Amino acid sequence: MEQHPVARLTQPCALLMSPEFAKFCGQSTDKFGTANAKTSGQIFAVLKLNMSVDALLSHAALRPRVPAVTAVETILAHFVGEAAFTDDMKQYTGWRVRQIIEFLGGQWVGAGARIRGSRYKTGSIYSLSITPPSIG
Repeated sequence: MEQHPVARLTQPCALLMSPEFAKFCGQSTDKFGTANAKTSGQIFAVLKLNMSVDALLSHAALRPRVPAVTAVETILAHFVGEAAFTDDMKQYTGWRVRQIIEFLGGQWVGAGARIRGSRYKTGSIYSLSITPPSIG
């Protein structure tokens, strides 16, 4: 029996639970020194949920000029709270977002894109090529 779509959203993305993703993440170091902090662990767990992955990939494909981190801001606020938005945690989140998008086939385009109306002031943008489904 297939899992209900809403229940699927709060489950971890199978691809991000793989040894390949762990190895991919291990190739870059945590330059923020936050990997062992409680909040960073919560952030990374939330970013690996299907709802976060769906939001990031959809955003990268459909809004490539807007920093991808904005796609998960509300999700992080709900599950982690304001602790996710200290300066070091925002940087940590951006680093993890980049790992996830690149592992799943997206391309980093650039950093420092300004963001308005968000807890984030700047962020990176990504591209993700998708082929529209044929309809009809």
